[in-house]
Amino acid sequence: MAEVKNSFLASKMNRDLDDRLIPSNEYREAFNIAISQSEDSDVGAVENVRGTLLLEALTGGEVIGYVIDEPTDNIYLFWTSYTDASNSQLVNHQASTSGNGTDSKIYRYNVGTGNLLTLATGRWLNLSTTHPIYGINILEDLLFWTDNRNQPRKINTVTAAADSTHYSNEDHISVAKYSPYKPIELFKEYSGTFKTTMKDATSPLLPGGASGANPDYNANYAGDPTYLEDKFARLSYRFKFEDGEYSIVAPFTQIAFIPKQDGSFLAGQEDETYKSTVVGFMENKVNLIEAQIQLPSQAQNLTSALKIVEIDILAKESSSNIINVLDTITAQEIADVSATATVYQYNYQSRKPVRTLPSNQTTRVYDKTPVRALSQEVSGNRVIYGNYTDKHTAPASLNYQVSANQKLSSGKGYNYAEIEYPEHTVKRNRNYQVGFILSDRYGRESDVILSSVISNDTSNGFGASTLYFPYKPSHSNPAAVLEDVGNSLKIQLNQQISSTLDPLSLNFSQATGEPGLYDATTNPLGWYSYKIVVKQTEQEYYNVYLSGIVDGYLSGTTDVGKIAHAALIGDNINKIPRELQEVGPDQTLYSSDAVLYPMVENQGTGSSTFNQQVYPGIEKYPAVTIADFEQLDKLGQGTGTDDHIYNDEDNPLIVRIQTPAPLGETDANSVAPFLSIVETTPFESNVDIYYETSSTGLISDLNGLVIAGQGTPVQSFGALGYVQKENQVFNGGGTGTGAADSPFVTNEFFPRTATGANITTATITSFGVTDETGANRTSAFGLNTTGNTSNGYQIKILENFYYGPNAITDQSFTFIFGIRNDADNTAATVNGATSTSNTIIVDAITTGKPIFEGMLITGTGITAGTTVTGITAINMTAKTATITISAAFSLANNAALTFTAPSFVREVSGALQNIAPTITAPVYPAPLYFSLPSNAYQPLLNLVGVNGTSVSADNTKDLVWSFAAGSTTVGNIETLALLDGSYNIYKLNKTTGYLWRSQIALSGVDTMRVTLTDAGGASTFVDLSFDFRFGEFTDAFSTAFDI
Repeated sequence: MAEVKNSFLASKMNRDLDDRLIPSNEYREAFNIAISQSEDSDVGAVENVRGTLLLEALTGGEVIGYVIDEPTDNIYLFWTSYTDASNSQLVNHQASTSGNGTDSKIYRYNVGTGNLLTLATGRWLNLSTTHPIYGINILEDLLFWTDNRNQPRKINTVTAAADSTHYSNEDHISVAKYSPYKPIELFKEYSGTFKTTMKDATSPLLPGGASGANPDYNANYAGDPTYLEDKFARLSYRFKFEDGEYSIVAPFTQIAFIPKQDGSFLAGQEDETYKSTVVGFMENKVNLIEAQIQLPSQAQNLTSALKIVEIDILAKESSSNIINVLDTITAQEIADVSATATVYQYNYQSRKPVRTLPSNQTTRVYDKTPVRALSQEVSGNRVIYGNYTDKHTAPASLNYQVSANQKLSSGKGYNYAEIEYPEHTVKRNRNYQVGFILSDRYGRESDVILSSVISNDTSNGFGASTLYFPYKPSHSNPAAVLEDVGNSLKIQLNQQISSTLDPLSLNFSQATGEPGLYDATTNPLGWYSYKIVVKQTEQEYYNVYLSGIVDGYLSGTTDVGKIAHAALIGDNINKIPRELQEVGPDQTLYSSDAVLYPMVENQGTGSSTFNQQVYPGIEKYPAVTIADFEQLDKLGQGTGTDDHIYNDEDNPLIVRIQTPAPLGETDANSVAPFLSIVETTPFESNVDIYYETSSTGLISDLNGLVIAGQGTPVQSFGALGYVQKENQVFNGGGTGTGAADSPFVTNEFFPRTATGANITTATITSFGVTDETGANRTSAFGLNTTGNTSNGYQIKILENFYYGPNAITDQSFTFIFGIRNDADNTAATVNGATSTSNTIIVDAITTGKPIFEGMLITGTGITAGTTVTGITAINMTAKTATITISAAFSLANNAALTFTAPSFVREVSGALQNIAPTITAPVYPAPLYFSLPSNAYQPLLNLVGVNGTSVSADNTKDLVWSFAAGSTTVGNIETLALLDGSYNIYKLNKTTGYLWRSQIALSGVDTMRVTLTDAGGASTFVDLSFDFRFGEFTDAFSTAFDI
């Protein structure tokens, strides 16, 4: 038999030519084929392509993303049965009540074995059919994906395949890893007493020897006792996770420094200091640090809870940007030591570091992983994101105030500044700007947030976020210096840190991008922690150690209290620099632009000479002249003795100081050398940056402290169950939420405390509504008290609504409540009449109901609108308080005052829902007769439909009629040509719904589907069937006579 062979090297389908004319290497028509491209004899041969094979039926949900790993024959599938029906489509699966009974899973299917394996499962995956996953990549054993709904994520496929429960929360799978927010603490409790953990373990005796044995002495000390002597070191740590990632570095401690002798001069050392101009003992005595590392979970759960496998202990010198690794501790070692504890103690014995962190880790203050990303790709070993949101929107300001005063040694929580850093202090004569930085759990930080408080009225001890901390005033008692334990900055937070979850979404152009506050289950990307930062541009300065200060001229007692003199020896010559006006060897008299601030002055004469603290207040002491002793002495008046100038026989340089007040001792008192100290003006840095402090914590803890001091305010509302549909009528008699015959758009809801308890003593003080265009919509809604004893509320509509083309913005609403808890109201009486004063002492405060800031005050002699602006002192045992108020009044003794709790603004949101349109069932003859094929206009019917609104004037607006498939549109007319053999042509007016036939070719039954779509995209349809038959009569005649 003859054999015909044909090769199809051209790989081309050709339907243009007649069958007889098609070249031999082309083909007429083919399905599911491939042309062999091999170099063997079968080149150009047609091969079957394998068709689609149902590998596994994943019922009940949708596969929203997949990736094929060809080397392993694995397909990774992302499956979910949850559809986020919220307006933003960004409500967390676990926060959605509509998500009950739904689930999400990640599968691995092996094509070779047919094995379907679950890698991760749970609602916490927060997948939704509204967000298909386009960005999926495999990098070695790691599966990365992003869905523009959650933050970018990844799992280890080998680990997950071995244990499908290994991943169970957001911390486990986020690409951005958990960020440690707590610095190492340098204090702990020893036998009931808190002490610093910075110790001198190498000195057998306490400073001076006379005070006894050193309790921290360790004869077996194994470290380097001198390594930290000349260093200002800070400590920190970072976590290493199971797939090799590292967290960002935790906040550093303050400088781990305590001067030798605890900063005190011993006998004879003051003389040594002014002779050498150096404080010899100003070296670090610390050589053992018991670092208290705050763990994010119990030590034994570090790996299971957060997948932490190691902790690096880090150190950095204040003069260097290099971060050194002191040690690496495994999670198992920590678990063996600390077990159920949440603190791990690392004993640092002043050893040299083992290695240095790479420079890119030194400047890595946060993981540059976006909040959300639509696209993802891998290049080499790098993961690249595109079309992303890179940060959260922070609050514009916070309501807090700042002060600077003496450190506290006790207080709420861990307020032990005096104990932890016993020799640290905030410098005076400086400007400070104090701000907050908020961070989510994964290290994405806000910009610096400043206070909303504008006034710097410090009558309550606190001012705005920027303050000047002056020297103590000149009338302060010098003898009180030993009572001063140093100063610190303090912050008073007047209102809680708040943020409303409002993620950026294409559906809401007015969305703020605020992340809300962290909730492990429902909002893992909310603001989680805070840290305090300080901007202070006055930097380095010098302490000038002088041999004494002469008040007045060097010879005589003229101009005492106006000028003073001191000898400059050693390094002091450079600390108070001279200005060179004449460049040459003949210049001997110099001016100076140095401004000095005296700290310690010499007093007394002879053997009775002593020194004491000086408090310059806001005064300045400029250095006006510098010259050698012999020359400057001649500029004086009279002749006096010269034994008051130290080393006058060597003709030292002398600085002449202009003084606004007496300083030092006069010539007439035969001044003897004695240590005196002045400070120079600090160097002003041009680098305008904020410096990180060790003051950090959880926002939830901080808010809890605010609540504790402000009664029990309304923090939130219970679930509203907001459902508003456009078919609701405002005057309906029904009571169902969202029901067509009901005006109510919420269930009964209640004000709640921070712990979630219902508040039944609340009063709504204001109620307003805006839409996302900013328009005021208050008149369209009402607030209904449910009328029962629980004091619940319902929101209802006061007019009917229409879901138009702009409903996504003009029908999305924010409800703004002013609300207070009347259970916090209190009363008191004036204790002592006042005369035009804004400070009031009160007593007889209502038991258990303290006065706090923001309360509204009413009473005889008080003007409406007066509020409490500060609490100077309060004693609820004695029921007394000293308060400041917003205006000054004269009040009578025992006048009764009522204090009403402040109203807090709380917001909730809701949006109008679209109701699908409806089509009136069309009526038309069947069958339809025609006498011959025709192109004549043949009317069929006028379709009638309405949208879902209850507003009758709007129920035909923005409706569009269309054929379901196979049509073309020109202008407002849609044409459907049936290609099923009849070749009949139909036309439809997209606006009016008028349907006609423009060509009738053959008889038979024509079917079609006509769809009606409203402004919100909802649609309905009607199926039409026209039975055309040849006949001698028209359709109308045939119908009339029932032919």
